[in-house]
Amino acid sequence: MEVALQQVETLIVVDDETRLAHALRLARGFALFFVRCNVPLYRAKVAERLKRALPRPIVEVDLTGKPEVYPAIADAAESSSEDAVLFIYGLEAHLPSAAQERALQTLRGLNWQRAAYQRLERPLVFWLSEYALTLLAREAPDFYDWNSGVFELTIPEPIREALLREALVVSEAEDFLSIPLEGKEARIRLLEGLWEEYEEKHPAEQRARLRLALQLGELHYSLGRYEEARRWLTEARRLAQALDDQATMAQALHRLGALAQAWGDLEGAMRLYQESRAIWESLGDRQGKAATLHEMAYILRVRGDLEGAMRLYQESLAIKEALGDLRGKAATLAMMGQVLLARGQLPEGIRALRQALEILVGMGARADAERVAGILEEVRRMLGEEVFGALWARGAG
Repeated sequence: MEVALQQVETLIVVDDETRLAHALRLARGFALFFVRCNVPLYRAKVAERLKRALPRPIVEVDLTGKPEVYPAIADAAESSSEDAVLFIYGLEAHLPSAAQERALQTLRGLNWQRAAYQRLERPLVFWLSEYALTLLAREAPDFYDWNSGVFELTIPEPIREALLREALVVSEAEDFLSIPLEGKEARIRLLEGLWEEYEEKHPAEQRARLRLALQLGELHYSLGRYEEARRWLTEARRLAQALDDQATMAQALHRLGALAQAWGDLEGAMRLYQESRAIWESLGDRQGKAATLHEMAYILRVRGDLEGAMRLYQESLAIKEALGDLRGKAATLAMMGQVLLARGQLPEGIRALRQALEILVGMGARADAERVAGILEEVRRMLGEEVFGALWARGAG
């Protein structure tokens, strides 16, 4: 026989870790708590403090990677002592914004199975980001209304700023393509959590959000999540415009151009690149201009305008050589080599590809070097060993 729950008025506590601990001390049998905490790193610090403060065991349940929500929680409850409190993390993994039907199915399951959760007879504490908590309250009202307390723990400003500096310094120093998938997902969760902590009340908060949006756009782009990338990069463009931050505006336009290019919208990509190029020129930023020229040249090449592509590649190459940008120089030489080959300038094309390969090998850029070597091998197969060998010798000069 099911026991009716006693109606408890929702308790909303802002920035009050002590009262959360007090509520957990008093909780007996089934109780349902929600804690809004946007940043996993800070959540871990609070959870550790609560473990030390509470005179009862705390069992942590991470739903990330679990196929279903309830079985993971039930298994943890059944293997814990009767006075244990369950800290539940990772519900967001079952509420993906890119798969709405899956998210709604998870939320409907919480509503339908709420009596089963009650029968676990343990205090359950769901730690959620603002996005997940809002979605839960809206789409699973029956489950949400059973709560014994909703606690909103805002990160103290000094900690928030330190986390922001650490996250962005690491992000900006890394090549996103080299970060493993798990690392990217963890970085996205951290940056999205920090995004929720800033409300754009003043320019400093807008600047924080601008940098976060740009990095999130880059990360989602590197994962092939182009809709998410466009959403974040559009946010970055909006904030850059509001702050009159021309350099970041140019970056956002460049990345939006790359997205349009990936979708096959070459006209749209060229317009965005041209806007970006104009800003780089007005700022005197040669590095940004060279990168944008390189992408514009690629679009001309795809369109069949090999002469126009060659002109832009040469302009980009000259800037990169002047700046000592070896990796950028190698990338442009490799593209120039392919254009030269398409124009029938075989010795010049092989020479450009050979120069690119030598730079990349010297830098230890193995993956890029292998790609260029693969292009040269394909040329070797097409021309035959004898012809290729003669052209290779001419290209060495």
